[in-house]
Amino acid sequence: MTSKPYFHELSQEQKQSARNVGVEGLLEKYAQPDWCFYPEALAGNLGCRSLIGGLIDSKEECVGCEFCRE
Repeated sequence: MTSKPYFHELSQEQKQSARNVGVEGLLEKYAQPDWCFYPEALAGNLGCRSLIGGLIDSKEECVGCEFCRE
């Protein structure tokens, strides 16, 4: 378990504000979901666009993804 807040658990306003810290800030301040093993999923354009875009709030939304742990 991580001590960083999970990005997907932030409110939409918090997610929007968090994006302003840049890629390094996102990777440093926030954690990607435990079920996600996409390498550096919070790494902006190189990361998971659904997660960064605020479309992911739960594991159920990732079930079809090849990077989702069962």
